[in-house]
Amino acid sequence: MRLVPALERRPGLVAFVATLRGRLVLLAAFTALLVLARFPWPYHAAAILAATSLLPRRRRLVLTIGVLAWTAVHPVLDRTALLLLVARQEGVAGTLDVFRTHQLVLLATIALLGVVAAVAFRWHRSRLARRPILLLHLACGTLLLWASCAPLAGTARVVAWAFAATLCGYLWYFGYTLLDRHAADRDPVLLQVGTWSPFWAATRAHQVPFAKGAAYWRRIEAKTDSDLAVVQLKAIKLLVWALIMRATLSLFWLLVHGVDDTTVSARIVRKLGSLAGWTLTGLHLPTFAHALAKSIERRPFGSLVCWATLVAYFLERLLTLTFDGGVVIACVRMAGFAALRNTWRPLQARSIADFWNRYFFYFKEMLVDFFFYPTFVRVFKRHTNARIVAATFVAAGFGNMEFHFLRNPQFIVQLGLWRAVAGFQVYAFYTVVLAMGIAVSQIRARRAPRPPPRGFRGRVLTPAAVVLFYCLLSIFDEVGRSHPLSEHFRFLLHLFAIG
Repeated sequence: MRLVPALERRPGLVAFVATLRGRLVLLAAFTALLVLARFPWPYHAAAILAATSLLPRRRRLVLTIGVLAWTAVHPVLDRTALLLLVARQEGVAGTLDVFRTHQLVLLATIALLGVVAAVAFRWHRSRLARRPILLLHLACGTLLLWASCAPLAGTARVVAWAFAATLCGYLWYFGYTLLDRHAADRDPVLLQVGTWSPFWAATRAHQVPFAKGAAYWRRIEAKTDSDLAVVQLKAIKLLVWALIMRATLSLFWLLVHGVDDTTVSARIVRKLGSLAGWTLTGLHLPTFAHALAKSIERRPFGSLVCWATLVAYFLERLLTLTFDGGVVIACVRMAGFAALRNTWRPLQARSIADFWNRYFFYFKEMLVDFFFYPTFVRVFKRHTNARIVAATFVAAGFGNMEFHFLRNPQFIVQLGLWRAVAGFQVYAFYTVVLAMGIAVSQIRARRAPRPPPRGFRGRVLTPAAVVLFYCLLSIFDEVGRSHPLSEHFRFLLHLFAIG
């Protein structure tokens, strides 16, 4: 039984969408769904999508123009908030136009990265180009040190943080361009720019590169009108599915916490409930943040209540990620690229590594491309298990830490660099345990292949054990700097009535 019908398997509908009239109808429907999904500036996004649909042979050029136009007009919300914080600290918030300063720095950074990409493509066999990703990471680290520790004041510090935060935001996107330098069919620099923080991710700083880089885009791009029609119908399906997940999340909040999350879907759920004669009061279960705060105050809830809040917290994050990733990938598909879904049936995973692949596919792919493979091909060449363990710890451990540390530079501004590093202990512990679990799971999978368990064990017990691992580990999935690691351990032990 399908909640969303398989539209792409209907030949008549595919043939209609392949026509000009069909594309316009589909674009109108997709725009309406974007509005329901509360996508930032949906009509501007729809204009870019319309251009890619009506000019399919110039799709990549249109996306490059779209990136530049979007960057010049719209703020990156997270980064603008960071620069406002720095401007207030320096006492220049009333005199400096933070938005305009940020836009100028963005465009200057794009121009600078374009020059670097052209040089890397031209001399891709030189000694300097052998480790371009490492040099890029060193440049980001140097800029962060300069912005946080250099004797700067006023507007100079705001500009320094603008450059540091902007380069960190482009780090992973530009990294895929550098990985493409040896490809025989690589795109020119102008088309590479279209892959740097496109409109579906440009409103948030330090986003994971959804649909990866130019090399992946070339493989998944729709080549014919029929292919484009199929991909765009899949985009409609995925966006509808994402909205269903959003409505499910709203209903979950109402039933579990008894709190209206003020979304359109929550109001619709309440209205439908009232029409049916139901009163949705909810269980009024505390949130995980509230339960953790009570534990820190030494007035914890009961163990069963804490278990319930933890499970609810895990499911809420899963539904949120499914919705957010679904909307983004739907936009990627509507632009003409047959990208894989970001979250796909994670509750059916039968191993820790399998769940990691299903839960946040593009984040996993980014860590694999930048950390796992480069480590795997260089160390312990005669010991495969040791290679897997080392590469997994570099990717799921160090790479995971680096991404989330650079993704939240506001803690460096608020606490200072060294206190921000020291306060990262909770998430660092999370990455170490996660890497250990994935490494063990991968080594077990290398043993003599066995058929997966069937029946109740295969369908229920094994996936439940995997979900339990990630559910307990989510206690430490915290990038904030509010509480030390010991408090999270206290909450974990309280679940088992210890201490």
